[in-house]
Amino acid sequence: MNKLFFILLTSLLLVPTAQAVVEMQMIEDAFEEAALKIRLDKSLHGIVIGKVCDLCEEQEVKITPQTKAYEKGKEVPLIEAKKRFGKSALVLFDIKTKIVTRIQW
Repeated sequence: MNKLFFILLTSLLLVPTAQAVVEMQMIEDAFEEAALKIRLDKSLHGIVIGKVCDLCEEQEVKITPQTKAYEKGKEVPLIEAKKRFGKSALVLFDIKTKIVTRIQW
């Protein structure tokens, strides 16, 4: 029994251990706006202008018909987001494409 244990232990020590390297990558960022700057046309294309932080420069992100809108956690028609101009909202967007994924208020 001891010999079997020794062989098993030795073989485990000789097997190289695999190390998993996990790289976290941000895919979305957000504007939390007290006064939303939004332009949205009837075809549901538009823009939002905002900052991801107080010291950051303003940037423009695109709204598409695929953008979702939520009021108090419930999905609403995207055109409703236009009524949020000058009011508070959270705007989440894809970092690479600069396309808005959702607008929440």
